[in-house]
Amino acid sequence: MDETRVEAWVDALVDAVAGELAAGEVLQLVAPSGAGLSRLGARLRARPPAGWGTLGLVEQDAHLHVTGLRATVAEELAFPLEQRGVERAEMEARVAGLLAEEGLGLSGLAERDPARLSGGQTRRLAVGCVLATEPDALVLDDSFAGLDPQARERLAGLCRRFADRGGRVLVLGTAPVVELGGARALSPSDGDDGRVRLVPVTGPGPVELPERVGPAGGGAAGDGARGDGARGAEAAGTEAAGAAGDHCSDTVAEIRGLVARPGYAPDPQGRLRRVLGKLFSWKSKAARVVPEGTGAASTPGHDHGAGDWFGPVDLSLTAGEVVWLRGANGSGKTTLLRALAGLGPTPAEVDVSVALAVQDPGDQAVDPTVGRWVGSAGRWKACGLDPEEHPLDLARADLRIAQLAAVTGLGRDVVLLDEPDVGLDHEGRARAHRLIAEVLASGAAVVLTCHDVGFVEEVGGYATVRPVDLAAPHGRR
Repeated sequence: MDETRVEAWVDALVDAVAGELAAGEVLQLVAPSGAGLSRLGARLRARPPAGWGTLGLVEQDAHLHVTGLRATVAEELAFPLEQRGVERAEMEARVAGLLAEEGLGLSGLAERDPARLSGGQTRRLAVGCVLATEPDALVLDDSFAGLDPQARERLAGLCRRFADRGGRVLVLGTAPVVELGGARALSPSDGDDGRVRLVPVTGPGPVELPERVGPAGGGAAGDGARGDGARGAEAAGTEAAGAAGDHCSDTVAEIRGLVARPGYAPDPQGRLRRVLGKLFSWKSKAARVVPEGTGAASTPGHDHGAGDWFGPVDLSLTAGEVVWLRGANGSGKTTLLRALAGLGPTPAEVDVSVALAVQDPGDQAVDPTVGRWVGSAGRWKACGLDPEEHPLDLARADLRIAQLAAVTGLGRDVVLLDEPDVGLDHEGRARAHRLIAEVLASGAAVVLTCHDVGFVEEVGGYATVRPVDLAAPHGRR
């Protein structure tokens, strides 16, 4: 679709939404990735429909709302008020109200450095920064993505309370948010008269999954049965995994007593590792190890009990199997993945090659074209990607698929996937599963983080998944 048609489509979407969303309502607008929903949000912010009043937009990329100019979460919440010249007493009252807002869950993070928040915590902070300006209408662009179940419920409650006070809430995404309950979920459709109409969302059906892959030495390839991991994903009471669990004999790596600290080492080597980690993963045999049983005491000046550390965790990685790191936002999943990749001040010593797909695929888009980034013509063709496109010009789902294609194509022994489901639409999920199945079939072990149990159950439909539960340290929830 050329730019003129895109603009006309967005204009028509604005008119359709303005006619559907009344004061006091929550409306979900659902469409495939690339359908123009983010453009719609930007257009609404620039020119809100008549009668809507002021409008606050929470961008898809939550980091766009975090300035990096303030040392604490409370100060970041105050920043948009500072820019508007709000009196100090009112500013303090608004920030206190936002910190106490149950729907944001920021009360225990007021003094936290924003740079040390998890992805889900950053998304909640982004919502708070927009709410600080007290808009009359609120637009959330995929803000529920990457939130743990409790945080999703809290944010849904916030949306309902905002509407109950007479506000308008528009939630944009590629699938309905079930936690919003009775909120209408509509999808844009072209009418015969050239106008866009919003119609009830119809389910796209089950995601097409690959043939079953088994761990090295195991069978079951192509039998189509649900794996043990799918059943594990559905079980609420899985034991916290220091234990490695049952696995086949072809073990890729055994990690014992993994402990990780958030953030990065301030030395040049640490900064270099961060850059290299965005290009590809870091294989480190000489990395410093936190000895089993010593915990944070092995590094002076840090208190494990103060919530500044994660672990210890034991992991057994088996060829052809998936380990699912699960836990609330802030429980250390990303930090531990980065440690496994050799990043941060507490890198693990893993005597195998490792590749990491980071949480934000844009952070790994270091090549000017998709073709150069993905590398193999067969891979970008199989994923339906244009090799001449700049990665950052891709639709969000395509950007995620390009990232997964690039990382899984590196031929590493261990592949780490940090929330690979975020940003995917229905068709994108099918493409992601094909890439995951392909790398498992090659004999790699996969470690993933994911809050979408449905996505992990889909993985369990073609592979064995072993859950590893992480508990958030005190003060990091």
